[in-house]
Amino acid sequence: MNGRAALIVTHGVPAFDRDGAGWLSMIAIRALLEDGWAVTVVSEDLHPEDAGRVRVLEQLGAEVYAGPQSVGARESYLAPRDVGTLLEGSGFALVVIQFWGLAEHWIPPLRRLLPQARVIIDSVDVHLLRVIRGSGLAQQELECH
Repeated sequence: MNGRAALIVTHGVPAFDRDGAGWLSMIAIRALLEDGWAVTVVSEDLHPEDAGRVRVLEQLGAEVYAGPQSVGARESYLAPRDVGTLLEGSGFALVVIQFWGLAEHWIPPLRRLLPQARVIIDSVDVHLLRVIRGSGLAQQELECH
């Protein structure tokens, strides 16, 4: 290992048998691990039935934690006050957060505790475009020109 550490924050547990977000996360996790990165995954919505998916990630070499919204997941439940504990001294050089909703929660402690970490907010697909269109911002932009 070359000392590089990455944090991946997702809603559901990354897996090839899930939606596009889970599939994309698995590709990224495998690529990082193959390149020698230590990878930690925080799934904000982990459930007991995700145990098999968690085992797959752990067998690949990733460390997996359940996020604050997880229900009955397992011992590695990550309470909101423990986010700081996870980040402090972690050495995460890269943080990939799926979707802006999760980013809003994670960015403040990341900037406070890991100001040098590179942060990627991955909107995964056209989800961000759907949100913008749904909010009326796209129409407001068109009316301004």
